[in-house]
This record gives sequence, C-alpha cells and structure tokens, in this order.
Amino acid sequence: MRQLRKRLNVRTEDKNWDIIISKLHGELNKKTDLPESDPDFENQFKDALKIKRLLKRVFLFDNFDKEAAKEKLGKELNFKKKETPLRNLRLSFLRAAVILLIFITGAFIYSISSHFPIKPIYSEIIVPVGQTTKVNLSDGTQVWLSSGTKFKYPATFDRTKRDVYIDGEALFKVTHDKHNPFIVHAGSFNIRVLGTTFNVIAYSSEKKADVMLIKGSVALEEKNKNWEKKMKEGEVATIANEKNPPIISNMNNDFYSAWEKGEVVFKKEKLEEIVQKLERWYNVKFEFKNPELKNLVFSGTFLKNKPIELVFESLTLMNENIAFISGGEIGGKKIIYIKKIH
Repeated sequence: MRQLRKRLNVRTEDKNWDIIISKLHGELNKKTDLPESDPDFENQFKDALKIKRLLKRVFLFDNFDKEAAKEKLGKELNFKKKETPLRNLRLSFLRAAVILLIFITGAFIYSISSHFPIKPIYSEIIVPVGQTTKVNLSDGTQVWLSSGTKFKYPATFDRTKRDVYIDGEALFKVTHDKHNPFIVHAGSFNIRVLGTTFNVIAYSSEKKADVMLIKGSVALEEKNKNWEKKMKEGEVATIANEKNPPIISNMNNDFYSAWEKGEVVFKKEKLEEIVQKLERWYNVKFEFKNPELKNLVFSGTFLKNKPIELVFESLTLMNENIAFISGGEIGGKKIIYIKKIH
C-alpha cells in the first residue's frame, strides 16, 4: 500500500495513515509512537482490520498478482488520466481498502472461475402428449414447447453464452444480447442467435428437422462443422442429412406458429408426416395397410382440442380413397389403421 501511494503520488494530511498501514502489515517499529487516546484512530484501525480479515477470506496473498491489482486500482481512480498529481484529493485508508477489496475479490473470482468453470445446473421439461408448455428463461427469453418435447435449460446462464437443448418442437422469442449468443442444441445441429423469434422442429425420432425464422436472423451449424448456413426472415430450413447443408425456402409464418394457438397445421405435407404429428397430439399409433398412401399430400388447419375423429373426417373429405379404422391397443396407445378403399 505504501508503494501504491508513492506510485499514485497521493498526498494526504492524515497523520494516522502510515501508522495504520504499518500496523496492519506488521511493519510497525516499536519506537513509533501511537496516537494517544485518539478515538478517530481507534475507529479507523478497527475498520481497516476488519477489511483486511475479509480480504484474507477471499484469496491467498502469496498467489495473487498484487501488481495487477494495484494497476487496476490506479486505472479505476483515473490517476493516470491526470497530467498533474491530485494534490487536493484526500483518500482515507478505508475508502481505498474498500475499492481494493472490490477489485481483488472480482479478480480472484474471475481467475478461479476461468480456470475452474462452474458447470450450470440444468432442468429438464418433458411436455405431455397433447399439451403445450411455456418456459421463461433467466435472461427474459420466452419458449413455448409443443407436445412430446424434451427441453433442457439452466437456472442461470453463464457470462459467455446461453445454451439450451431441445428434442422436439418449440417457438423461441430470444432476448437480444450481442455479447452473449443464444445457442439451441438440436440433435445433429445448433442454432446460434443473438435475439430473434423462430420455430424449430427437431424430434430425434424423425428423419428431418425444420427451422422457421419468423423475425431477426439465425445461423445454423452442423455440430462437426461440416456446414454453416445463415437464414433470413421469412425462411424455413430443412435439415434432412447432417452432412449436407439445409435446404432453404420461403414460408408462411402463420403455418409454423399455429400450434401455439392450439392448432395443427398441414401445408402440402405427406400423410406419413401428418400422422406423426397426430400421434404426438392424440397419443395414438398409426399403421398403413397400403404403403403407397404415405405419399398422399394434404393441406389444412385443425384445432387440437377437437376429437381426432373430426380430423379423420376432414382428411377423407379431401381424399375419398382412404379410410381410418380403429383397432386394438399397443402399449396403452390406440391403434388406427389407414387403408385404401377404392
């Protein structure tokens, strides 16, 4: 501390300064006269001693870079920005020690955490069949989870990035933070964003995944860095093979965020893909009696809270050559057979 005072060229009229510093560092000469019954000195010394004890609790002096701490202290007090010494500035030892405590504590914690990062504790949500769930993350990001979705997220994000994990479908409204990217880990690829709104469908049980960008911008990247693709607002990316870049096309936003409103939407989709959605929503199992029916294409919108029989009626009105027949049960799920009738 004495060297710090000399370096910063601080002058003070506080006669107790040197005595307090020397006493704290065990450098007090026995011949040095202590102030006689000085209440101010006693109070200052008690405060200084308390701060020193606090400092010892948070770091080991022998392992700490004292010079770096002093340099940070000097910058914070803006001494180096002044062309002339601050002759009129009076810093009490208590104030200087408090400032130093802040810097040393922060530097120590940063040095420890940088070498031994603390792993965040993750929570996992599994959305029941036929339901949706909303999650508010610690940074203000909002996530709507669709039926049958698994979602892992930390209680608090760290200082450098925001990582979440999804197996299923979700609508994200990400809080903007240019210094802290938001990364969605979805199977074989990641979605990297700063702040935007997008929908992702990435069930591990399905052969392909889709990312629909509603607002802002995102970057898609394969986990092994085989490809990277940036998306623009109003685009949908289809990832069918992890080794090949996604196929980008335009989309209608209403179709891809409709499930948040309680709707099931099909847009020129194959019947095989449609029944996968119905299986998640209604907890049933479909079997095709005629494999060629899987390639039939349909478009439409259905309310999720309506009986599945109404969906069957709508599909058969669009194509009179198919029928949906109820069978037995497997694993607690009702079996629906799809067959050709003409």
